[in-house]
Amino acid sequence: MTINFATGFSAIRNQETAVRRLTGLLRSGNIPHAFLFTGIDGIGKKKTALTFAGALNCQRVDEQGVAEDDAVVPCGKCRPCKKIASGHHPDIIVVAPEKSRIKIAAIRDLGRMLAVKPYEARQRVVIIDQAQAMNPKAGNALLKLLEEPPRKTFLILTAGNTYSLLPTVVSRCQQVKFKPIPEHSVVTHLEKKGVPHEEAAILGKLANGSFGKADSLADTDWVNRRQWILQVVEPQDAGKKDSGQAVLSLAFSEILARDREAILDTLEFMKSWFRDLAVVRADSDRVVNKDQLDRIRQTARRYRTPQLLSKIDVLEAAQKNIEANANIRLTLDVMMMNL
Repeated sequence: MTINFATGFSAIRNQETAVRRLTGLLRSGNIPHAFLFTGIDGIGKKKTALTFAGALNCQRVDEQGVAEDDAVVPCGKCRPCKKIASGHHPDIIVVAPEKSRIKIAAIRDLGRMLAVKPYEARQRVVIIDQAQAMNPKAGNALLKLLEEPPRKTFLILTAGNTYSLLPTVVSRCQQVKFKPIPEHSVVTHLEKKGVPHEEAAILGKLANGSFGKADSLADTDWVNRRQWILQVVEPQDAGKKDSGQAVLSLAFSEILARDREAILDTLEFMKSWFRDLAVVRADSDRVVNKDQLDRIRQTARRYRTPQLLSKIDVLEAAQKNIEANANIRLTLDVMMMNL
């Protein structure tokens, strides 16, 4: 991940509370050795962690991380800043999941790296991205590092929440909460990227407060993907059991299981579709997929509201199971059969 330090913490949008807390710690010089940044994906946790690492090591600031003008932003021009921004600083270490897991071997390797002095950094920073991907053994191995942190080393964990981590790990970190991005900010963000307003408005709802998810949806051919999904989730003939539809549903889960990055986004869209079917008769202004309003009205006639709410429950259960690292293919097969 490369970042631009030119505007420092002001580039972390819609996270004023988190930024104010971190810059206050930098100014005071009383910085805890371990942080836990929590919040949904795609809202700036990792970017903030790297900016914090830059502020700790920028040559224009003193040992406490504060420049003569009381600023606590990395300059983006000095050698440490350039290395950190480009992802090539040897003492800014990022540990990320491999195949959705952070295993104990990765934490042990980290421990060996931290046993020696930093190569060149004034303050070494370790970022454990998506720390919820650690298995229990990895979490316990990390606990040892948190209990006896090396000198001049700060650890920053990022995670969606605290309950997916060992309580002992959480208790040894100072938590900084990141909030979802307001929908209007996501829409504006997409429009600046050239996404037409109508499409940006839909994606802004589907993104659920995440710039990252909004960008992911905008960068894919989501209109055609949506059509593919709807061919599966909409009944071909209400009142008629079609074995071909069952085969199509299971084929859908097989294809979806291969694309791990898109699974949760796809399930979120499916939830939005059934939600639209449930609310359209009461208030069409609350429909997310407004460009499909006529189709939604027509399809909604096939369902009773309890049926739609039941389908949403099925999708939410599948999301929770996948986030809890359940078998993805089995989870999707069961989901499709229940739908």
